[in-house]
Amino acid sequence: MKTRLGCLSNKSDSCSDFSEFLPHGPERSTQYLKLSTDEVTKWADSFDILLSNKYGLSAFRAFLKTEFSDENIDFWLACEDYKKIKSPAKMVSKANKIYKEFIDVQSPKEVNIDFRTKEETRQKLLEPTASSLHEIQAKVYSLMEKDSYPRAKGLKERMSSFLLKQDWKLPCYACKLRKPRLTLEECLTWKESFENLLSSKHGLYAFRAFLVSEFSEENIAFYLACKDYKSTKSGAKLQAKAERIYNEFIGSEAPRE
Repeated sequence: MKTRLGCLSNKSDSCSDFSEFLPHGPERSTQYLKLSTDEVTKWADSFDILLSNKYGLSAFRAFLKTEFSDENIDFWLACEDYKKIKSPAKMVSKANKIYKEFIDVQSPKEVNIDFRTKEETRQKLLEPTASSLHEIQAKVYSLMEKDSYPRAKGLKERMSSFLLKQDWKLPCYACKLRKPRLTLEECLTWKESFENLLSSKHGLYAFRAFLVSEFSEENIAFYLACKDYKSTKSGAKLQAKAERIYNEFIGSEAPRE
């Protein structure tokens, strides 16, 4: 869950931090760190909308890294750059670079495309033109749109659903938020540690929403119940809560064992 929503991963090196895609230097202000819920939900409308948004593109690339298939988006982006080249000499150089990096057998970031298409592309690149990579780029695009995008979109929609709720409630937390406001900067701190995730109201709710989708919500509910138990001072209340926690989470065939 951590990985896919703003690259929140237990393995810090398994995905790109969103911050590497943000403007650097004087241009890097808080305005670049804020994403509205409306903007994010548009990414589910179409694959093109996702790719046309710099944050959406960054998020999708990070998601592909968690699936070890980021070579697809890197290849697609390389092809986009290739199409903008006007100089024949630069076109030849770029074509050779793309072929050696993404298309050639056992290339470092070889895309998973059929041999026939790769061979036809190799022939076209002997005398490259602006359209030489059109067919193979279209196939990689289709692969991402039909395979990776639905999975990324499904994860995003589960997370968006909790952001769009007007009122949120959790056991042991009598908390209501009138209007959730979550910045990308805050979201990025969740990646640093599990404690940061749980200490943020938005992070805690996001994590619980994810666990609901995984049918394991009882884990966070039990954690919160234990946290509430530790803050109890009255001996009588301790006994009552201990029994309730045992009956609800620990006992054999407990409803949320």
